[in-house]
Order: sequence, then structure tokens, then C-alpha cells
Amino acid sequence: MEEIITLDGRQFKLSTDRPLTATERVQTIAEIRKQTGCSSGCGQRVSNMGGNEMIFSMAPTCTRTTYSSTDTITMKAVPDDGIGPYRVTFYYDRGTGAGDIQVGATQTGITEATTATQLLTITDAIAIGAVYGTVAGAIQLKVVTDDSCPTGPRTCTETCTIGAVCIAPTCNFVVT
Repeated sequence: MEEIITLDGRQFKLSTDRPLTATERVQTIAEIRKQTGCSSGCGQRVSNMGGNEMIFSMAPTCTRTTYSSTDTITMKAVPDDGIGPYRVTFYYDRGTGAGDIQVGATQTGITEATTATQLLTITDAIAIGAVYGTVAGAIQLKVVTDDSCPTGPRTCTETCTIGAVCIAPTCNFVVT
């Protein structure tokens, strides 16, 4: 059985003795991409900015939109559909002109579909004066993933904008 498929603008002929299952087809296509160069764009890379903040293929949606100071966000990236190993770097931007601030060290040697994780604790210093875009109290979380393509690394940048608020002070007014 022969089938012609087109990947990244190039045609390939698959010859098999039986129809491929969906899983076998996906694995075959991934192997063709690995052997012939790089996949295009971000493909199926997925990032998770803690809780339920999921980012799929450059289309961010943040389901938990506000964090208080002292909250910890677990940022995760699960790179795939490229040429491993991967390099993953996490950032945040308060929108105050300072630009991206790296969170932790760049993680290298991340293998296909392995989770890279970084924690970010929202502090008063992060929350106070944050104004990413035009939204007061907003910060942008970002993950940059680079693959190991032999003809030059491919980069995927994914973002998520959240609100950062300060917690209310404890009032201890006492009259004696």
C-alpha cells in the first residue's frame, strides 16, 4: 500500500503492507520530520503556567487570571514536535520598561515530551506598579523553547498575561 503525504511543503511516499493506525501515522510523520530537518513553528508544544493556565501552540488562554502576592505560580513547558534536546527559559514582564526578567536558570537537555518546571512567587515588588500593556496590575508570563535543529534552532515563544494584586493588610487597631 502506498500513500503520498505532504509535510512542510515537501512530498513523501509511504509504503506499508497494511493501513497505519492513527498512532503509527503520527509516529511516522514525526520520524520523517526528525530525519529531514526541523518541524515548522511551534507545532504541538504545550506550556502550562500553573493551575489551569494552559497555552497551546501560541494561542494563550489563562483560566486563572489573578494571583495575590505570596501566591506561587508553577510554570511548565512540555516541548515536543521539534528536534530534541530542548532549551527552556521562563520569564515575566511587569510592563514597567525593564523588559523580560528571567525566572531561574535556563534549563537545557530537556528531552521530547519531558516537563520543564519553574516556580515564580508573586511578591509585592512584582505586583506594585505592574502595568503590562495598559492594564494596571498585569504581568506577562513567558516561556521560550529552543530546539536542537542541525540547520539552526527553531524557537517557540508562548505567553500568558495575568493580574497580580497585593493582599490586604491585617489591621490590629486596639483601644485600651
